[in-house]
Amino acid sequence: MKYREDGFRSFNNVFVTVPVTDKLRKLIQTFPGGAEADYILAYGYIDHEAGMTLEVLAAAQKAGKGFRFWDSNDEGTVKIRIGSITDLECYYLDDDDGKLYGWYKEKVDNLSVYDVDDDVKVSRGMEFLDAFREPDFPDDVLVHLFKEGYHAEGCWVRVEALDEENHQFLGTLLNEPEQELGCHEGDRIAFFFYEAEKDRRLLCADLDQEGAIVPAPRAHMQSLEEAIRAFYDEGSQENLHRVFETLTCSTVLIPCEAKLSDADMAQFMKLLETKGEDLTGDTVISQDNVRLIPKILQHEGKSFFPIFSTEEAMEDYGKECSIVGKPFMEVLPLVQHHPEKLSGIVVNPFTQPFVVPMELLEREKEE
Repeated sequence: MKYREDGFRSFNNVFVTVPVTDKLRKLIQTFPGGAEADYILAYGYIDHEAGMTLEVLAAAQKAGKGFRFWDSNDEGTVKIRIGSITDLECYYLDDDDGKLYGWYKEKVDNLSVYDVDDDVKVSRGMEFLDAFREPDFPDDVLVHLFKEGYHAEGCWVRVEALDEENHQFLGTLLNEPEQELGCHEGDRIAFFFYEAEKDRRLLCADLDQEGAIVPAPRAHMQSLEEAIRAFYDEGSQENLHRVFETLTCSTVLIPCEAKLSDADMAQFMKLLETKGEDLTGDTVISQDNVRLIPKILQHEGKSFFPIFSTEEAMEDYGKECSIVGKPFMEVLPLVQHHPEKLSGIVVNPFTQPFVVPMELLEREKEE
């Protein structure tokens, strides 16, 4: 089967083998059997933000009508975005007896961090939406925005929920409209399926309809630092609530350790030996995927997941690591499913720290 021909449903939540290309071989060079493999065993899932993805489980080799599989790699995760293999002939693997799942259970179970609300899951099964989907991003659909006095404008929208009572969808606008339509990138809008004359079908958003737009938080809102400062100054329940309200709407910075492949590390060491410690002006281009692993802070025997509101709040710590920006709500699964036992999240630990305890995060997860 090929992704371009069979689509995302044939790859979602199933085991597949992907033929090894020169580029893909680099992904499994640290896996047992990586040098001998002619296929990669992977598990397909949908990343709501990054689209259809394959989690690499093991190196594989075709043997007659079946496959031979090696053990997995314990050094973290390796992913294949579907856009890089759309035309490759892949094989679907039936796992009715659960053997494959049993062998690679840990890596498959870790993909639960990409679980979505039931509404989004239901929308993935709606075949009438397929005509409007971005092929590599099944949750993203093309919606035409309508407003009186303006021409219709097509924009990409990420499906977030179903409004069954009003027979419409709710989604996040992914790009800024070219016209001044009263909505902006990041806003949540309501849209619906419309069948016009001559079998013309569209997904439409009537922006003149009351409640059609729910604006995203803007810069004029109280900053995270201001909310934390107000809580420290007064310590009221209202100010505590405001911190959490601001935090849930914030994009935060995560300090990460960049882990290079053996090949890239060898390239860097060679340059270091040749040039000495002063590498100013030299560039090393990574040949393989660079894995970014969130850093953990230790304090009085406890482990915390650090996040920051700005680069300034990181002080010198930010010079020692790579930085990734994420909406706070996307940080929660990283903390809740972290392999290390954490005591919680700490916001701006080097300036005015604010701790979100693990007990609260677990309660949020249950709800």
